[in-house]
Amino acid sequence: MIRFRRRFFELAIPGLAAILLATAAPAAAQQSEYPTDEETERARNAAQITAYVWLAGFGGDIRPGAGAPMLRVDKSFGDLLETSDGAFWISGFVRRSRTVFMADISRTRSSEEGQVPTGLPTPFPPTVPANGGLTMTSLTGAAGYRVAQEDNATLDLLVGARAWWVRPRLEVPALAVDLRPKANFVDPIVAVRANFSLAPRLSALVYGDIGGLGVGSEVTGQLSTTLNYRVSRSVVLSGGYRYLAVDYEKNGILVDARLAGPLIGATITF
Repeated sequence: MIRFRRRFFELAIPGLAAILLATAAPAAAQQSEYPTDEETERARNAAQITAYVWLAGFGGDIRPGAGAPMLRVDKSFGDLLETSDGAFWISGFVRRSRTVFMADISRTRSSEEGQVPTGLPTPFPPTVPANGGLTMTSLTGAAGYRVAQEDNATLDLLVGARAWWVRPRLEVPALAVDLRPKANFVDPIVAVRANFSLAPRLSALVYGDIGGLGVGSEVTGQLSTTLNYRVSRSVVLSGGYRYLAVDYEKNGILVDARLAGPLIGATITF
């Protein structure tokens, strides 16, 4: 429960701050007085796909099996980026009238060197060097309804699921430990997606979800905020920040992971 409360505030506070910033000075979107048939059709239906470069750092706890040592990563953001071996994120969004669908897939890989306790009495050393890592792939899908649609803002509510493929790793040569377990599970989620028009070509997007509820993980959550500039009718460039968290503990495997960092992306709209 303590971890749940901590994770909730880590997700909720940045999300509320992003919404307040995005709504501080919204400008109404400019529209022609007499829209064409094409503009009317575009207002009813929309589709887009976005590819991001995500500079995600990792923090949290990893225990790759019952009785295995715990590897704890608790560093500054700059240090976390140094341990990231790479991350990508692709998302898609489709709307037909007020019915909305979204999906995203992301993969991150991080490695870490540190010390783990030996549990041995004196004169044996209390800790020994260890090398750990975590590869995580997540696939999220959700469907919902546009509950609010104004000239300068929209709000979508969605329900769906997030599938995880988690691969923790721990190597402790001094203790002859080399563990590489696998954990696959699916979490239900509820999500909110809000879009704000700030200027004729500038907008802000805030997306957040939370779920888990012990079905797969104890809790999972995602928050992303982006500032978006429309270069042309079909191309949008974005910059922002994404936070993705999961707290999973089953069959002796513990993964209490937080992935966070800035991102830049390009969107193609249809």
